[in-house]
Amino acid sequence: MFPASMLSRLYVKGSLKNVADGVEFTLNNTLDYATLVGVGPVIVAGRTYEAPSIRIAIGEKAWRGDQISYSNPVAARMFVPIRITLEGEPLPEGEHLVIVAVTTQEIGRVKFDFKDSVAGAETGAA
Repeated sequence: MFPASMLSRLYVKGSLKNVADGVEFTLNNTLDYATLVGVGPVIVAGRTYEAPSIRIAIGEKAWRGDQISYSNPVAARMFVPIRITLEGEPLPEGEHLVIVAVTTQEIGRVKFDFKDSVAGAETGAA
């Protein structure tokens, strides 16, 4: 099993940002091949996001958190970024604690956290 301090290094520093439909950040699997069979909850600044409001994108493919299961696993290959979008309200600017829980076929449920700051929202306006 990987210690939480090692798992927190999966987070791509500086990727926490507000987007049009919520909050987004990126993970980069630098540890080992993993098969996701469950996602969530993810807690950001005290707000809890359950599987239906979590979107996972790897390359050109995307899934809602509640679509990922033992019967519908998702491969998390090494060095391939994983973009996570949490549907909901944007975060205020400043530093936030993010707690991520996922379940992998290989080692079961893992949980880790990281802190990062978020800048303003992406609005598409110039």
